[in-house]
Amino acid sequence: MNDIIVSLPILKVLLLTAGKLDARTYLHGIHFEHSPCGVLAVTTDGHRMTVARIDYGGEEFAPFTADRDMISALKSRYDVSINCAESIVRIATEHGIIQAPEIIGAWPDWRRVVPSRFSGKPASYNYDYLGDVGRATKLIGCEHPPLVQSGEKGAMVHLSPDIIIIIMPIREGQDYVAPTYPPEWLGKN
Repeated sequence: MNDIIVSLPILKVLLLTAGKLDARTYLHGIHFEHSPCGVLAVTTDGHRMTVARIDYGGEEFAPFTADRDMISALKSRYDVSINCAESIVRIATEHGIIQAPEIIGAWPDWRRVVPSRFSGKPASYNYDYLGDVGRATKLIGCEHPPLVQSGEKGAMVHLSPDIIIIIMPIREGQDYVAPTYPPEWLGKN
């Protein structure tokens, strides 16, 4: 396989939504797969997901997952190159090459999480996850991208033409009723 060339800020954005302590250890990394439009790099912890499209003109390759610890240890001011051969992921930086076994496990069908349409219906979201979106915008120099809501389905933040984050809403209890007006005590009728 040819090397995938990617910037460290994009890898750090991807790590924000990668699993950490999940029993599904295959979620503890960045999943790379070949597609007709380049390479898609995907991370998820089951509540949120980041997908980045990376330009790639090389040969088709089998999907692989690089361990988050391997990537989070990277220190580079330049783009890095990643490849996987014989179940070993290799990352080359200006400081040398690091390698580790790929994470083995069936990656989930992540495409089903992306809504086919966005309804604009509001929902509640974990504020820690929204804080990670803020960190992602700083990493790649993005100015306040909108959160496109879809009610009970995932909301999307379009960080750049090639990077999206999907955040799943918190499921409210059956007795929750969304307010239609601000509280009366604000004195605003």
